[in-house]
Amino acid sequence: MNARGDTVIARLQDVSNRVHEITSHGVRQGAATAIAVVQTMSGSDYRQFKPVFPQDVEEREEFAELIDDLSVVASAIAEDVSINAVIGNVFADE
Repeated sequence: MNARGDTVIARLQDVSNRVHEITSHGVRQGAATAIAVVQTMSGSDYRQFKPVFPQDVEEREEFAELIDDLSVVASAIAEDVSINAVIGNVFADE
């Protein structure tokens, strides 16, 4: 995990920071892949895409249902995102 710190205790305390960093990088990679898939399918340019998340309770429930409905597509995208590449990209920044 390549935790940072001069002592074992410091490195152990840094583990959660590294896990958070790797996870957020993976989420960004997955989201970017999903947007690229939609752009390719629609022919629209989503580079200036501004996401909107519903605030109303009913709209948020419908949004959550849509996410559940798209789980098959999400699983396919997740399989296409290389976990090793995500981890490698995080460590390449050092």
